[in-house]
Amino acid sequence: RLVQGTTLAYVKSDASLAYKSTETKENFGVKKFVRHYLLLPPQIIIILDELESDKPAEWQWLLHAENSLTIDKLTHQLLSSDSCIVKFFSSSPSSMSIKDSFDIPLVNFRFVDEDGEGLTTFDTDQKHFTLKSDSRNSKQRFLSVFSFGNDKVEETKYTESKEAIRNLHLGDWEINMVTDTEKEALFELFNSKTGTYFNMFGNKTEWSAKWTQNLRQGNSYLLEKDRFN
Repeated sequence: RLVQGTTLAYVKSDASLAYKSTETKENFGVKKFVRHYLLLPPQIIIILDELESDKPAEWQWLLHAENSLTIDKLTHQLLSSDSCIVKFFSSSPSSMSIKDSFDIPLVNFRFVDEDGEGLTTFDTDQKHFTLKSDSRNSKQRFLSVFSFGNDKVEETKYTESKEAIRNLHLGDWEINMVTDTEKEALFELFNSKTGTYFNMFGNKTEWSAKWTQNLRQGNSYLLEKDRFN
Protein backbone atom coordinates (compact mmCIF):
# COMPACT_ATOMS: atom_id res chain seq x y z
CA ARG A 1 0.00 0.00 0.00
CA LEU A 2 1.32 3.43 -0.97
CA VAL A 3 -0.09 6.84 -0.05
CA GLN A 4 1.71 9.86 -1.48
CA GLY A 5 0.90 13.48 -0.71
CA THR A 6 2.60 16.84 -0.65
CA THR A 7 3.20 16.79 3.12
CA LEU A 8 3.89 13.12 3.79
CA ALA A 9 4.36 9.68 2.24
CA TYR A 10 3.25 6.29 3.60
CA VAL A 11 4.09 2.71 2.67
CA LYS A 12 2.71 -0.52 4.13
CA SER A 13 4.65 -3.76 3.60
CA ASP A 14 3.91 -7.35 4.61
CA ALA A 15 6.83 -9.71 5.27
CA SER A 16 4.79 -12.43 7.01
CA LEU A 17 5.50 -15.07 4.37
CA ALA A 18 9.28 -14.49 4.57
CA TYR A 19 9.43 -16.74 7.64
CA LYS A 20 8.04 -19.89 6.05
CA SER A 21 8.83 -21.90 2.95
CA THR A 22 6.73 -24.43 1.06
CA GLU A 23 9.90 -25.56 -0.72
CA THR A 24 11.99 -26.37 2.36
CA LYS A 25 9.00 -26.96 4.65
CA GLU A 26 10.50 -24.50 7.16
CA ASN A 27 8.14 -22.52 9.35
CA PHE A 28 9.44 -20.21 12.06
CA GLY A 29 6.01 -19.57 13.51
CA VAL A 30 5.60 -15.96 12.39
CA LYS A 31 1.93 -15.34 11.66
CA LYS A 32 2.21 -11.61 11.03
CA PHE A 33 4.97 -9.14 10.27
CA VAL A 34 3.53 -5.93 8.87
CA ARG A 35 5.75 -2.84 8.72
CA HIS A 36 4.43 0.68 8.20
CA TYR A 37 6.74 3.48 6.98
CA LEU A 38 5.78 7.13 7.30
CA LEU A 39 7.93 9.97 5.94
CA LEU A 40 7.28 13.48 7.22
CA PRO A 41 9.61 15.74 5.20
CA PRO A 42 12.16 16.97 5.66
CA GLN A 43 13.52 15.19 8.75
CA ILE A 44 11.11 12.72 10.36
CA ILE A 45 10.67 8.98 9.66
CA ILE A 46 8.25 6.79 11.62
CA ILE A 47 8.28 2.98 11.53
CA LEU A 48 5.51 0.88 13.08
CA ASP A 49 5.85 -2.92 13.28
CA GLU A 50 2.92 -5.26 13.96
CA LEU A 51 4.16 -8.72 14.95
CA GLU A 52 2.43 -11.98 15.81
CA SER A 53 3.62 -15.56 16.29
CA ASP A 54 1.96 -18.92 16.85
CA LYS A 55 3.48 -19.09 20.37
CA PRO A 56 5.04 -16.65 22.86
CA ALA A 57 8.36 -15.39 21.52
CA GLU A 58 11.16 -12.96 22.29
CA TRP A 59 10.99 -10.06 19.82
CA GLN A 60 13.96 -7.99 18.67
CA TRP A 61 14.16 -4.75 16.70
CA LEU A 62 17.61 -4.22 15.15
CA LEU A 63 19.47 -1.21 13.78
CA HIS A 64 22.99 -1.18 12.27
CA ALA A 65 25.04 2.00 11.91
CA GLU A 66 28.56 3.09 10.96
CA ASN A 67 28.57 6.06 13.34
CA SER A 68 28.63 5.91 17.13
CA LEU A 69 25.39 5.30 19.02
CA THR A 70 24.41 6.17 22.58
CA ILE A 71 21.46 4.91 24.62
CA ASP A 72 19.43 7.21 26.84
CA LYS A 73 17.60 4.72 29.06
CA LEU A 74 15.74 7.42 30.96
CA THR A 75 13.96 8.70 27.84
CA HIS A 76 14.08 5.39 25.92
CA GLN A 77 15.95 7.06 23.08
CA LEU A 78 18.87 6.26 20.83
CA LEU A 79 21.28 9.09 19.98
CA SER A 80 23.68 9.04 17.03
CA SER A 81 26.73 11.16 16.32
CA ASP A 82 25.16 12.44 13.08
CA SER A 83 22.39 14.38 14.90
CA CYS A 84 19.70 11.72 14.75
CA ILE A 85 17.41 10.91 17.66
CA VAL A 86 15.34 7.71 17.66
CA LYS A 87 12.50 7.43 20.16
CA PHE A 88 11.07 3.95 20.82
CA PHE A 89 7.64 2.81 21.96
CA SER A 90 6.71 -0.81 22.64
CA SER A 91 3.61 -2.80 23.51
CA SER A 92 5.51 -4.46 26.38
CA PRO A 93 8.53 -3.50 28.52
CA SER A 94 11.70 -3.71 26.42
CA SER A 95 15.44 -3.34 26.92
CA MET A 96 18.05 -1.62 24.74
CA SER A 97 21.65 -2.66 24.09
CA ILE A 98 24.55 -1.84 21.74
CA LYS A 99 27.49 -3.94 20.62
CA ASP A 100 30.25 -3.42 18.04
CA SER A 101 30.42 -6.83 16.38
CA PHE A 102 28.16 -8.82 14.10
CA ASP A 103 26.54 -12.00 15.44
CA ILE A 104 27.85 -13.65 12.28
CA PRO A 105 31.34 -12.50 11.15
CA LEU A 106 31.29 -10.19 8.15
CA VAL A 107 32.93 -12.03 5.25
CA ASN A 108 33.35 -11.21 1.57
CA PHE A 109 31.86 -14.38 0.13
CA ARG A 110 33.27 -13.70 -3.33
CA PHE A 111 36.82 -13.36 -1.93
CA VAL A 112 37.60 -10.52 -4.37
CA ASP A 113 37.23 -6.77 -4.40
CA GLU A 114 35.06 -4.76 -6.79
CA ASP A 115 37.78 -4.94 -9.44
CA GLY A 116 37.94 -8.71 -9.21
CA GLU A 117 41.33 -8.74 -7.59
CA GLY A 118 42.51 -9.77 -4.15
CA LEU A 119 40.62 -10.29 -0.91
CA THR A 120 38.56 -7.45 0.49
CA THR A 121 38.87 -6.94 4.24
CA PHE A 122 36.57 -5.01 6.56
CA ASP A 123 38.06 -2.53 9.00
CA THR A 124 35.01 -2.11 11.21
CA ASP A 125 32.12 -4.15 12.54
CA GLN A 126 29.92 -1.03 12.82
CA LYS A 127 27.52 -0.43 15.70
CA HIS A 128 24.58 -2.76 16.32
CA PHE A 129 21.55 -1.71 18.34
CA THR A 130 18.93 -4.12 19.72
CA LEU A 131 15.55 -3.36 21.25
CA LYS A 132 14.35 -6.59 22.88
CA SER A 133 11.10 -7.46 24.60
CA ASP A 134 11.67 -8.34 28.25
CA SER A 135 9.02 -11.07 28.16
CA ARG A 136 7.83 -13.61 25.63
CA ASN A 137 4.64 -12.55 23.87
CA SER A 138 2.62 -13.92 20.98
CA LYS A 139 1.88 -10.35 19.85
CA GLN A 140 4.15 -7.32 19.79
CA ARG A 141 4.16 -3.76 18.48
CA PHE A 142 7.26 -1.59 18.05
CA LEU A 143 7.08 2.05 17.02
CA SER A 144 10.21 4.07 16.32
CA VAL A 145 10.41 7.78 15.52
CA PHE A 146 13.56 8.99 13.70
CA SER A 147 14.21 12.72 13.99
CA PHE A 148 17.17 13.97 11.95
CA GLY A 149 16.93 17.55 13.17
CA ASN A 150 17.25 16.90 16.90
CA ASP A 151 13.55 17.65 17.45
CA LYS A 152 12.42 15.91 20.61
CA VAL A 153 9.43 13.59 20.77
CA GLU A 154 7.28 14.65 23.70
CA GLU A 155 4.56 12.38 25.09
CA THR A 156 1.73 13.84 27.11
CA LYS A 157 1.17 12.16 30.45
CA TYR A 158 -0.14 8.69 29.61
CA THR A 159 -3.26 7.68 31.49
CA GLU A 160 -5.14 4.41 31.26
CA SER A 161 -8.29 4.68 29.17
CA LYS A 162 -10.61 2.30 27.44
CA GLU A 163 -8.82 2.89 24.15
CA ALA A 164 -5.31 3.17 25.71
CA ILE A 165 -4.48 6.08 23.40
CA ARG A 166 -1.05 7.67 23.69
CA ASN A 167 -0.54 11.25 22.51
CA LEU A 168 2.78 12.52 21.10
CA HIS A 169 4.09 15.87 19.90
CA LEU A 170 6.90 16.28 17.38
CA GLY A 171 7.38 19.76 15.98
CA ASP A 172 4.13 20.81 14.29
CA TRP A 173 2.85 17.22 14.31
CA GLU A 174 0.55 15.70 16.91
CA ILE A 175 0.11 11.92 17.01
CA ASN A 176 -2.45 9.60 18.57
CA MET A 177 -1.53 5.91 18.71
CA VAL A 178 -2.24 2.64 20.51
CA THR A 179 0.66 0.28 21.26
CA ASP A 180 -1.32 -2.12 23.48
CA THR A 181 -1.75 -5.37 21.50
CA GLU A 182 -4.95 -6.14 23.40
CA LYS A 183 -6.49 -3.03 21.86
CA GLU A 184 -7.40 -2.20 18.28
CA ALA A 185 -4.46 -0.77 16.34
CA LEU A 186 -4.59 3.01 15.97
CA PHE A 187 -2.26 5.56 14.44
CA GLU A 188 -3.31 9.01 13.33
CA LEU A 189 -1.52 12.32 13.08
CA PHE A 190 -2.44 15.93 12.47
CA ASN A 191 -0.45 19.03 11.52
CA SER A 192 -2.21 22.20 12.64
CA LYS A 193 0.11 24.34 10.50
CA THR A 194 -0.59 22.63 7.17
CA GLY A 195 -4.01 21.16 7.98
CA THR A 196 -2.78 17.65 7.11
CA TYR A 197 -4.56 14.66 8.66
CA PHE A 198 -3.51 11.02 8.23
CA ASN A 199 -5.28 7.92 9.55
CA MET A 200 -3.32 4.68 9.10
CA PHE A 201 -6.01 2.10 9.93
CA GLY A 202 -9.24 3.94 9.15
CA ASN A 203 -10.32 4.23 12.79
CA LYS A 204 -13.26 6.44 13.66
CA THR A 205 -11.92 8.88 16.26
CA GLU A 206 -12.55 12.35 17.61
CA TRP A 207 -10.08 13.69 15.07
CA SER A 208 -11.55 11.81 12.10
CA ALA A 209 -15.05 12.97 13.08
CA LYS A 210 -14.00 16.51 12.17
CA TRP A 211 -13.85 15.42 8.54
CA THR A 212 -17.01 14.86 6.51
CA GLN A 213 -15.55 11.85 4.68
CA ASN A 214 -16.64 8.47 6.07
CA LEU A 215 -13.70 6.24 7.01
CA ARG A 216 -13.71 2.52 6.32
CA GLN A 217 -11.87 0.28 8.80
CA GLY A 218 -8.68 -1.20 7.35
CA ASN A 219 -8.06 1.58 4.82
CA SER A 220 -5.53 4.42 5.09
CA TYR A 221 -6.52 8.04 4.56
CA LEU A 222 -4.55 11.20 3.86
CA LEU A 223 -6.38 14.52 3.84
CA GLU A 224 -4.40 17.65 3.03
CA LYS A 225 -6.95 20.40 3.50
CA ASP A 226 -7.14 23.06 6.19
CA ARG A 227 -10.62 22.26 7.42
CA PHE A 228 -10.01 22.50 11.15
CA ASN A 229 -10.08 26.30 11.24
